[in-house]
Amino acid sequence: MQSFILRKSQREVLKFFYKYIDCNILFTAPTGWGKTLVVLKALKDLKRLPALWLVRSLEIGFRILEDSHRISLDCFISAGRKKTCPLILNGEIDSELAEDYCRLHRFQCKFFIKTFRIKMPKNVSHYKTLIEGSKKEGFCPYYLEDLIDADIIVQNYFRAKRRFFKAVVIDECHNIFLPRMVKMNVEGINDVILLIKMYDNKLVRKVVRMKQYIDEIGSGNIYLNEFLRDMDILRLKQIIFQLKNFKGNTVKNFKKFIRILNSDVQYIENNKIIGIIASRIFFGEPVILMTGTWFKDMDKFLPPSFYRINVDIPEKKKLDAIIIDDLTTRYYDFDYKMIEEYKKFIINLKLKAKDKRILIFGSERVIRYFINLSDLYEPARIPKNWQGIIMLKARGRYAEGVDIPADIVVMLGCPFMPPEVISRLSKIYGRMGFDDPWSLAAAIPMLITTLQCIGRAKRDPKQRPKIILADERYKRYIGQLSRYLNIDKINI
Repeated sequence: MQSFILRKSQREVLKFFYKYIDCNILFTAPTGWGKTLVVLKALKDLKRLPALWLVRSLEIGFRILEDSHRISLDCFISAGRKKTCPLILNGEIDSELAEDYCRLHRFQCKFFIKTFRIKMPKNVSHYKTLIEGSKKEGFCPYYLEDLIDADIIVQNYFRAKRRFFKAVVIDECHNIFLPRMVKMNVEGINDVILLIKMYDNKLVRKVVRMKQYIDEIGSGNIYLNEFLRDMDILRLKQIIFQLKNFKGNTVKNFKKFIRILNSDVQYIENNKIIGIIASRIFFGEPVILMTGTWFKDMDKFLPPSFYRINVDIPEKKKLDAIIIDDLTTRYYDFDYKMIEEYKKFIINLKLKAKDKRILIFGSERVIRYFINLSDLYEPARIPKNWQGIIMLKARGRYAEGVDIPADIVVMLGCPFMPPEVISRLSKIYGRMGFDDPWSLAAAIPMLITTLQCIGRAKRDPKQRPKIILADERYKRYIGQLSRYLNIDKINI
């Protein structure tokens, strides 16, 4: 087992945890500083085990697993149904309906029944081992996870908590400030109509009128609850339990449609219906929040009971960045002329950078105009030795949790959500009682998304990509960004 000695700065921080471990704590420190080890050491020394460690992406769990073993703690990475259900893995049901199928058929499921008849496995550290064991033993890995004891249980933010823990840690806690999204193609509503028609003729007429309304709107804000009331949505949920087939695009779109109806804001963009679920920033029990991405404006959304432990980023470790102040993707200024200016910028950058790797992030609304200038756009996988220009969506699958080494990272515009969405979210946050709801709806998600995208090229502290913020609106946020970037210190 690998031994370790905490650095002096880590030992100083550990003293604060000894003092405030029974309180709510916000712990901010740079990526690669060693936050995980310090928190694990505090939990072990103060006997706050077992502890629940919540993450956005389970890939982070393997780093927590490695650090846990370094200080002789048992750790188990627990996944949700979508990753562990044998019926999903065998292609028998769609992952979108896993929870509904399980609720309806659990006690008839051979995998569930077998779970409580097998001998408990020992020395299991992650769900992938259970999946392999399930192929031989025929049990359900999802439910067996809840029977495994460990000092540290790592799971996703949204997985149910089914046992008692002496401590709760929320890793990369900046993610709780980001609203969640549900997307489906507009054409997917035709699948919904066909399915409802089999069960409820009255309800299908309402959905047909809704589809006509969506087609007429074309893009922008939509108000689906004007067509379907709460009782109608309840009826849609009941239809799920009448289904005989839980597989295929039709039922998948049907479940997404229900989720969109239950979202706080709905709008149409690029022939997609998008549902936005507002952040719920509430903390009950004492909790430890950890992150490498935090802005001072976020403090106002935490209860005053939080103690703050902060480690600043040394100046020499900040990335060099520049703001391009004659470009903007602001909704009402992003016209044909501005698109042409952005094209010139990308072409000139590629010529000047020569053989350097350029990673470009932008919102789907923006980046679609420049796809033909890229060498790769949202590829199925990113080649290890890629060259040229890769273009990726700022809120897409590559915007977090992956390592994409690059020489230059470009933010092609500030990744704000549409103005109408920001306005509606701001009103929702205002009704929730938050001060400065506009920041929570607009500025904070934009800044977090920006740093998440930049961070794809700097997962390793040794990586030093140049950063280009190609939108004049970034000048308003120099104060917040300067904690992470040396603005206007760049030479491509």
